[in-house]
Amino acid sequence: MPHPTWLAYSFAAVMVAVSLYCIAWLIVATRRSLQNHVDVNISHVAMGLAMAGMLVHRLNLLPDGLWEAVFVAIALWFSWQGVRFVMRTGTAPFSGASHGLSHYLIHLVMALAMMYMYLAAVPAPATAGAGLSMTGPTGTTADFVGLPLLFVMILFASAVWQLDGLSRYAPSHRTLVGAGILGDRGPDGARGSWEIPGAPRGEAPRQLQSGAGASPFLAPRLEMGCHIAMCITMGYMLVLML
Repeated sequence: MPHPTWLAYSFAAVMVAVSLYCIAWLIVATRRSLQNHVDVNISHVAMGLAMAGMLVHRLNLLPDGLWEAVFVAIALWFSWQGVRFVMRTGTAPFSGASHGLSHYLIHLVMALAMMYMYLAAVPAPATAGAGLSMTGPTGTTADFVGLPLLFVMILFASAVWQLDGLSRYAPSHRTLVGAGILGDRGPDGARGSWEIPGAPRGEAPRQLQSGAGASPFLAPRLEMGCHIAMCITMGYMLVLML
């Protein structure tokens, strides 16, 4: 399916920006000794750079065979992490954890979708501006026409889920009653203080008790925004292959 050149360049620019942000995230997280979602951001760097190269040929950094090996490794990693998660949590994999089994499954699906795009897409000439002509699969991959549609549905569902979850990390405008914050007055001058949803009454928020670095997550809303952009871009590329 033909696609506008300006749209390909726009998506490629977004993917390069996402990859650069994730590289910066990894550097900052390493310096702060934060280990949460390091594997996710590494996979986002690889996927972002690979999709930019698929959309705009001159941005392609590695041969297709090497990219395929990278995504096989990513798929195996998240498969193993998913298995370990189930073994740790027993029969209730989604209970009592900061993120459930779906965290590993969605990134496994994304790695498999990248592998599919490399195997099914038709390479463009080396002189072309666009990297891969996003046409329908040929040869043996033509027998799996429904596969990209399944990937698209999962990716868009994940993007909507993450978009809905952004509010979980929004700064609260209320503190706890009796916490003595802001001189026992809220920002509107009223007596009493604010309340943090989910925090025990009469207890100061953990961030206020332990300082700003108490949270184990680094810029979670930006990370979720990167994931949303990646799901939309990958879904767009897969739609072109239907």
